Amino acid sequence: MRHLATLPLVVLLSACSSGGGEHPAPAPASKTVAMPEALRAYLVERYFIGLDPHDPRIDAAVEPLTASPAILEHVAALPWEKQQLERFGDSKRFFALVRTPGEEPHTIHVRGEAIRSDRTLDEARVRVLRRLYQGKGFLAPAAKELAAWEGKAVDAGAALEKAAALAKPALDEATLARAKKNIGAPGTRADELGRALMALAETAGAPELCRAAVWVISRMDGMTFYRFKADESGMDPETSVNDLKSVDARSFYENVLYAVKAKNELPWGPDLSDHDFLHFVLSPRGTGEPLQRWRRTYFEALFPEVRHFARKDVDKAIALATAACYDFFQYEGDTTWEDFGPLTALAVHEGRCEDCSNVENAMLRAIAVPGCQAFTPFWAAGDGNHAWTWVPAFGVECGEGRSAVKLFVKTWDELEDVTERYVPVTRLEFDSADGEAQLMVWNMDEWRRVAKAAAKGGKAVFEKVGCPRDFALAVKLPGADGVKAFALAPGGAMRFLDDGAPGAGELAAVVEEKPPANPEWANPYAGVETWTAGGWKEIASEAKGEYARAFAADGNRLYRVKRAKGYGRPFVVARDEAGRAVVQAR
Repeated sequence: MRHLATLPLVVLLSACSSGGGEHPAPAPASKTVAMPEALRAYLVERYFIGLDPHDPRIDAAVEPLTASPAILEHVAALPWEKQQLERFGDSKRFFALVRTPGEEPHTIHVRGEAIRSDRTLDEARVRVLRRLYQGKGFLAPAAKELAAWEGKAVDAGAALEKAAALAKPALDEATLARAKKNIGAPGTRADELGRALMALAETAGAPELCRAAVWVISRMDGMTFYRFKADESGMDPETSVNDLKSVDARSFYENVLYAVKAKNELPWGPDLSDHDFLHFVLSPRGTGEPLQRWRRTYFEALFPEVRHFARKDVDKAIALATAACYDFFQYEGDTTWEDFGPLTALAVHEGRCEDCSNVENAMLRAIAVPGCQAFTPFWAAGDGNHAWTWVPAFGVECGEGRSAVKLFVKTWDELEDVTERYVPVTRLEFDSADGEAQLMVWNMDEWRRVAKAAAKGGKAVFEKVGCPRDFALAVKLPGADGVKAFALAPGGAMRFLDDGAPGAGELAAVVEEKPPANPEWANPYAGVETWTAGGWKEIASEAKGEYARAFAADGNRLYRVKRAKGYGRPFVVARDEAGRAVVQAR
C-alpha cells in the first residue's frame, strides 16, 4: 500500500528447522565464492566459530542464489523494471543458501554490508528455492500447441468467439460482452491474445481452459501496472500500462494452463468456488505490479512438494508456500512506490507490505490456494496503511487488521468490504443532504477517507464500520463546510465532538507517555492543541516533565499533543467510573 515509509510489517512466518546432528565439515571449495566480507565475518561469529573468514570450508558452505539471466532479461524488458533491478537488484544484495557445520540449511540475505535475514529451512524449502532460482520452466520451450501459432496472423475476434463457444460451463453474457469489448479495444495486443486463445482451444482440457481464458480477458481492462508521479502524489496515468497493451501470448497461455492444472491436480482444487478460483487463483496479477511470465516458474518450484498431499494437508501446503516466500523475500519500506513483480522479487528480495503480499499470493495461487490481499486504506489509530495475505476460503485466520475502521479485499469486479470478518462492526447514520458522504480517519496529519456512501432521502449511512476500540473519526457530508469529528466507542456508541472556539475545560487531565529508550528518538511534548472548525488551535497547558502535559479538558472535544517535532495522535478525554479524567482513542 502507499504511505508505508514508517509502517512496520507484521507477517506470519513459518520457520521450520531441520534436525541435523554433527556432520563432517563440507569439503573445501575449488574456488573462492565472491561474497560480502560482512557475511564471512557473520558466519565465523555465528556458525564457523574459530575459522578464518576466508577458510575454504566457508566458501564450500555458501551457495549464491541469483535469478537466471533469462528471467532477468524478461524483467528488464520493461524499462522501469530495468531501473528497479539497477536500484535494488543483485548488484546491491547478496542472497545465498548456507549449510552450517551441522548441515543445517539457512538462507542469508545481505544488503551492502548489513545482514538482513537469516532463516533456518527444512529440505523441502531448500528444493523449492533451488527450483525457483534455476527457473527451468521459464527456460523450457513453449508448449507445442502455442509454438504452432507463433508468427501466424490471427483474427482475434474469431478466436474469442471460438473459445467462448468451447467454454464449459458457459460464461454469462456480461462477461462475454466485456471480453469482446476488451479484445477489440484500441491498443490491445489482439494478435497475442488471439494466438493464445487458439492454442488453448487445441490443448487437452480445452473447455475449461477456454472458459478461464475468456474470463481473464473480460477483466483485463481493470488490470494495470501502476507508475507513480515523481512527487508521490498518486498514480501517473501517462506512464501506467494496462495489461491489454502489454500482454504476450506465452505469458497468457501459461498463466491459464498452469492455474487450471493446479486446480485439477491438487486435492483441494475441487473445493474452490468459481469466485475464488477466478479472482484469487487464476488472476495473473496481485495489484499494480508489472505483468510477468511468473506462473510456470512458481508452479514448478512448489508442485513437486505438494502433489502427493491429501486434502487434509492443505494447511501444510499453505505453510510451505508462505515460508518459502519469506525465505527469499522480506519487508522493506524504503524501496519504491511501484510494486515489484513476482519475477523481479527473485532479484530484489525486499519490498513494501503490498509487495510481500503479492509475492506470497503468487506462491499460494501457483498451487491452487486462493490467497487474496486484504488491506485497510488508512489506520485510525496510527499513520500509514497496510496490506496482507489472507486465505478465507480455507478458514485460515489472520491476526492483522484487528484495529481497523475499514477493511477490504480487491477483486476484479469490486472492493469487497470484509470489515466484519476481522472486527466488531456498527452502523452509522447521519442527517445529510443528498450526495456523496465520506467517513474519515486522522492519518499523516490530515483527515483521510476510508469509506464513502451515497446520501439520499436525508440520510447518509455507513454500514459495517469497525468499532473494536475507541476511535476519533470524522464525517464529511455533502453541502457541509469541512468535516465533523466524532468519538466512536467499542460496541458502536458515538458522540459528536465540539469544534467551536475552545472554552474553559472542566476535567483536570494529564496526557503522558514513557520517554523513549533510545535518546535518538527523543521528541518531547511542547503543548496541547484542540480541533476546531478552522483547524487545530493551541490551548493553555502546563509541562509536567518532558513527556507529560496537564490541561483543563472538555469531554466533548478532540485534542492532540504538540511535540518538538510534529504532533501526537488525536485523543478525547472522558471520566472513568471513579470520576478521573482518562485519555481515550489515542
